[in-house]
Amino acid sequence: MTPGQYVDTLNPVEQRYYSADLREGETAYFSATAVFPRGNPIEDEVLDIAVYGPGGVDCHKSVREQNTSAKQGGSLTTLLTWDGVAKGGSDADECSKPGRYSFRITRDASEGGTDRVPVELLLRVEPPVVGSKGDQLSGAKVGFAAPPAGAGRVVHGGGSFNEATALNGPGRYTETIYYGEELFYRVKLDWGQGLAYRATFSGRAQAATANVTASLFSPVRAPIDFDTMVYTAVGRVLPVDGKPLATPRVSYLNRTASDDDVQKTAVDGWYYLVVRLSPGDGSVSGGVPLTIDLAVAGDKMEGPKYATSGAESSPTPSPEDSASASASPSTTPATGGGDEGSGTARTNDSSSPLPWIIAGAAVILVLVLAVLLVLQRRRKSSRPLPGRLPHQGGPPNQQWG
Repeated sequence: MTPGQYVDTLNPVEQRYYSADLREGETAYFSATAVFPRGNPIEDEVLDIAVYGPGGVDCHKSVREQNTSAKQGGSLTTLLTWDGVAKGGSDADECSKPGRYSFRITRDASEGGTDRVPVELLLRVEPPVVGSKGDQLSGAKVGFAAPPAGAGRVVHGGGSFNEATALNGPGRYTETIYYGEELFYRVKLDWGQGLAYRATFSGRAQAATANVTASLFSPVRAPIDFDTMVYTAVGRVLPVDGKPLATPRVSYLNRTASDDDVQKTAVDGWYYLVVRLSPGDGSVSGGVPLTIDLAVAGDKMEGPKYATSGAESSPTPSPEDSASASASPSTTPATGGGDEGSGTARTNDSSSPLPWIIAGAAVILVLVLAVLLVLQRRRKSSRPLPGRLPHQGGPPNQQWG
């Protein structure tokens, strides 16, 4: 697979492998997000990612995350960062060489969960820095210079990271969130910029008791911060302490900070705001008015000088860049060199010769049929014309699973 975002599915107990070629000095960020429906048969769902080096060698690194309320629906995200190929990274000799690396995803729901839940995949590859790393910033979180005013712009949040709705700049945004919904929004931050936001769940005459949550994620889908509380008929503002969920100004050197949350803001791109209203007891229908106040602060600055043509790190893709896996991923780690096995998820490649081959084949087919038709008429045979040939070319239908 190449850097980008993909969609696949996983059964309750299943492992799948996805492979990517890494060059010397590169860092890979690989995340997987499972999206569970309301009424999932079990509460506990686990998503594990492990990495294997060239030849299938075990790099002895894995990350495991758990959702303990999956019956209510929602999502579960696991992120693995692999810097073994980067200088100063992992000490594992076989896993420090450039080559093909495989990421194994395991869904562990042995007690029985929903079959074939959607799983969103993200791969971002960061080249080594060969020049300036950019400015060292304070690491202080940004805030609101003044509360946004006015009625707000109406938006409709997406149902997952891949479908997150873009919020175009600071201000106030409004919509309705329904019981059991988890809504995703994204905000673009360049080097030197930071964001802050609050979520207000307005009161209503009749309301079911439910939990409300507001979260903040990085471009590689690492959780930065969140807050949660109980919602009744009374309006609630998250975070409850009055301080917004916020990032510092984005800087490459944030990765050297002592604060884990600051370290997660060391890449530029789309940052995610995620808001959730749990299903409640089902006694009330309808939705709850939601207001998101957003601040974006800081001037754009020059980022790090990456090795690849002076270019930037592979950007966090937008939903328009999403691609379904074009082939089922393999059930074993890649052991080959540079060939593309059937277990590699791929994005569409506009440079592929396949469209020209198909077009040429179509022209030849038309000519052949025309010749047959002429011969048929000349012979004045009573036989019917040859039937339509089966389709021989073209890309496969892209499906989940």
